[in-house]
This record gives sequence, structure tokens and C-alpha cells, in this order.
Amino acid sequence: RQKFEQLRIDADSAHNLSLFFIGAIIANHVISAIDAVFLTHNYEKERLGNVNVDWHFGADPVDSSVNLTVNLQF
Repeated sequence: RQKFEQLRIDADSAHNLSLFFIGAIIANHVISAIDAVFLTHNYEKERLGNVNVDWHFGADPVDSSVNLTVNLQF
């Protein structure tokens, strides 16, 4: 009975750790995407001069949605 209890505890710990790593991977991807948009914005601003690039990033935890809007004005 004690062996089964320890196996159950170990399985719960492994599950929690896997959720943490999945969350860290998703956060890393989101941060990388934001950084890429920012760097692209700066590059395009230098390259094109008078072209305005406007971007908005939004996340809504209530309905689990993420929005990214990019507007280019020539």
C-alpha cells in the first residue's frame, strides 16, 4: 500500500512538472513572437523611412484568446 501511495505521489509530481514545462515553452514562444515583431518593426522603420507600422498585441485570459494586429500606412 505504501509503494502504491508513493507511485501515485510521483505520478502527480511528474504531471505538475510537465504542466510547468509546457507553460514555460508557451511563454517562451509568446515572448519570442513579441520580440520578433518589435525587431521587424524597427528594421522596417529604418528601411522604409516614412512608412508607419503600428502593431497591437492583446490577450484575454477569460476566453483564452490572443490577438495580434499589424497596420501599415504608406
